Amino acid sequence: MFLTAVFVVVLALTKQGLTQVVDGDEKIVQEVGSTVTIDANFIPEESEVIISLIWKHEGKDIVMFAPALNITTYQDDYKFRALIGAENYNLMLDGIEFSDSGEYVLSAVTTKQSYEIKRTLEVLASPVVSTRPIQVTDDGSETEQVLAECIAKGGSSPFTIEWYDGDLLLADTGSSTDSENAANPLLIDSVLQLRMVPEASRDYGRELTCVVNDALGRRIAEDVTLEVTAYPMITKFPKSKTITLVKEESRVLTCKATGVPEPTVTWYKEEDKLQSGVGESRIEVTANDYTDSGTYRCVASNVEGKDQKEVEISVQGPPMIIGADVLENGTVAYILDADDEYVRLLCASNAYPEPVIEWTVEGANLTEFQREHHIEFSDGSTTSFLNISTKHFIGPQSVTKVICKAKNAHGVAQKSFEITVPIVPANIGLIVGVVVALVLIVLIIVVITYLVVSKRNQGTITKSEESGIFGWSTCCAGSKVKSKELKEEDDTVTVEHVKEVNEEGTQEEKQKLTQAEEEPAKEEEESKGGEETEEKDELTNEEEKPKKSKRKIPLPMQCCKGKKKEQKANQEEGENNDAEVEEESGKETGNGDTKTTDDKQEVDRDSGKGDTLDKVLEEEKPEK
Repeated sequence: MFLTAVFVVVLALTKQGLTQVVDGDEKIVQEVGSTVTIDANFIPEESEVIISLIWKHEGKDIVMFAPALNITTYQDDYKFRALIGAENYNLMLDGIEFSDSGEYVLSAVTTKQSYEIKRTLEVLASPVVSTRPIQVTDDGSETEQVLAECIAKGGSSPFTIEWYDGDLLLADTGSSTDSENAANPLLIDSVLQLRMVPEASRDYGRELTCVVNDALGRRIAEDVTLEVTAYPMITKFPKSKTITLVKEESRVLTCKATGVPEPTVTWYKEEDKLQSGVGESRIEVTANDYTDSGTYRCVASNVEGKDQKEVEISVQGPPMIIGADVLENGTVAYILDADDEYVRLLCASNAYPEPVIEWTVEGANLTEFQREHHIEFSDGSTTSFLNISTKHFIGPQSVTKVICKAKNAHGVAQKSFEITVPIVPANIGLIVGVVVALVLIVLIIVVITYLVVSKRNQGTITKSEESGIFGWSTCCAGSKVKSKELKEEDDTVTVEHVKEVNEEGTQEEKQKLTQAEEEPAKEEEESKGGEETEEKDELTNEEEKPKKSKRKIPLPMQCCKGKKKEQKANQEEGENNDAEVEEESGKETGNGDTKTTDDKQEVDRDSGKGDTLDKVLEEEKPEK
């Protein structure tokens, strides 16, 4: 207040002449919140001395300056945002507000006169501009739709809104709608819509620009990308709904679709995905098997939806007999079971079109047979069952081959059944019985042989067993030695005993001879243990009686290895004893030579043939 009083006094004392008023030629327009410089352009004459300067806003002092005293005074509201320039005394305001709009006056007092310089400030707001696309589906109609909006909020009036496609102004696209700004009634909000007939092929992804010319003279531009879409539509597809392919044949299927955005095109077989592409997709179908038949479907899809079409693929070909490819010449060997009433045959084929299955019999008419026939269809295959009475396969005019044929328009396939009659079960039993009998006989022979060999090893075999069983023996190296020595020894012993019986003529000795025949084991034991006793008796009672030759039993086979020398010595000893007996018999009686010789020949005829001593004695009785 003190400074103000000082300024008033100074002005009163120094005020002279008239006041010069200078009006500003231009309005100062500035955006709210910015810094503005209000230019006074006050330059006093050289002879003038500035006494005081006062800036006023709408008649209210805001800043006072005394250059001579170098004193500046600010009102409270402008203390931190107002400043007077040192050279040209301009007023600078920082962070201006809408309330800062109005007239500003610079009052200057010099030593010569006073001045009033007027300026006008207008504080305006530039709108906040934004765009928003509106998704639209092109349904093919000619109706206008709103494709986008341009929104300008909180702007000072006036301002304009327009749509541009590049540098081209889009006229007649709608008018703007203004409203009061909710935050500041001095400002307005404005919305401009883009209205036109949508065309997906043209408008999808199309970029347009909203241009706002605000009250400050600025051009504000904001881009928008249109979202005009269209349903996908399949435009290229096989015309025929059904395509027939012969086996090994191929066909390329093409599916093409349009839509906004460009649709994804996918091929399916039933529910299995095959291949996909953008806008177009192709597949190649090769009829390798009947399973390649089926429904093939093309689906085109985008954000708007999907479109789809179907085609039916039918694979055809000649029949194929299931299982016949692994058989030799397509023939099955069937063994007949005579207990079955029927022969059941099966023939299956998976051809398409479905084949006709026929049965034939070589050299006969199938209709004359007792049979049952029926067909089943399952999983794309045709199966035929044929039952033929078993009696047709047994007998002189029996059937041996039955043929199954499958036919359709593309060819013929066949499968043969060769019927084999098994061996009659009775013959099988007979053969088994014979084999068992032979096995038993062999076992019996083996057991008997084992027992005989065991007896010989124990020394209990008799002469008759030895001569009857071992007429031939095998020694060491496996060579057969005919038991000629045994025959000669048996003949000699027989002659001697016959001779003794004739000479003695007693019934008691005949019995002894008979017992010797029946009890060979005992005789063998006596011959081994009683040589000395026998020699004493012969010397005491009959000195003239010829000596008996020792009976040499051949060695067993298991004992012959390494005994060849001993066997040869025994053979030589037997021959010497036979010579002595013949010599002594000749001395004893001359008439007895012939008889003895005859007896010996007779014994020779019988010995070695299994004849017993009793038979020899009986033949000798008439001669007595």
